Amino acid sequence: MQERANCFKEFEVKDLQDYRKHKEMPRFIVVVDEFQDLFNSSSKEKGAVERHLTNSLKKGRSHGIHLISATQTMHGDNISSSLKVQIANCIALTMDAEDSDSILGDGVACELVGSEGTFNNNGGHKNTTPR
Repeated sequence: MQERANCFKEFEVKDLQDYRKHKEMPRFIVVVDEFQDLFNSSSKEKGAVERHLTNSLKKGRSHGIHLISATQTMHGDNISSSLKVQIANCIALTMDAEDSDSILGDGVACELVGSEGTFNNNGGHKNTTPR
């Protein structure tokens, strides 16, 4: 990400879209499967993981770096609210009420039938999840 920031400085631009007016640069999509496992370690390691992910989420979008975090369960409060607020879009399939509330901010995903899914593009804020 720092290399990209240095490239942006060269043309005095703030984001990938503006940089691409001068030079080509691809987007990066980073997929982290079972990402909740990153938060089951010692508090020191967990703190470092949260800092790096939060920084990547805050700065990554403008630098053309996007994170997809996938998990089968979110039981427990292992992930801080400061990290969760950086996650703008959430997609969920059928799950139990606890996971639905943790991921989407409400229990709508536990009401889904079969292979239905739901999308929340408001950072998981309650009462904004369409079915």
